[in-house]
Amino acid sequence: MKIIDNTIYYTLSDVAIYCNRTSQTLMNWDKFSNQLEEQGRNRLIPKAKRVSNVRYYAEEEKDYIVKLSKSFPEGIMTQYNRARQGQRGKELQERADARQQQAKEEALNKVKRGKHNEW
Repeated sequence: MKIIDNTIYYTLSDVAIYCNRTSQTLMNWDKFSNQLEEQGRNRLIPKAKRVSNVRYYAEEEKDYIVKLSKSFPEGIMTQYNRARQGQRGKELQERADARQQQAKEEALNKVKRGKHNEW
C-alpha cells in the first residue's frame, strides 16, 4: 500500500492477496487487458498506475478487481496463456485435447457396453 497524491494505492501483489490469486495471474490479466485496449475493446481490469515499474491500483480499482476475480470462471484465460507460451503452450494444449478425447471415447465405450450406470 502506498499513498500517492493523497490517494491510497495498492500494489499488484496486495490486490492479488485480496483476490486469492497469484501476482502472475493479475499480471496476465493486465497484459490481456493491454491487448484488448490495443484492439479498441474494453479492458478486463483497470489500467494500473506505474511508479518505478510497480503496478498500483486505487481502492475502487482494487475492489473492482476483487469482485471480478470472484465471478471469473477458472480456466477462462487458458487459451490466452497458452498462446503466449508458444511451443510449450501448443504442447500443453495438445495434451489437454488428447485427455479430453480419451475421456469422450471412454464414456462412449461405456454406453456401447451398456455400463453407463458406472459413472
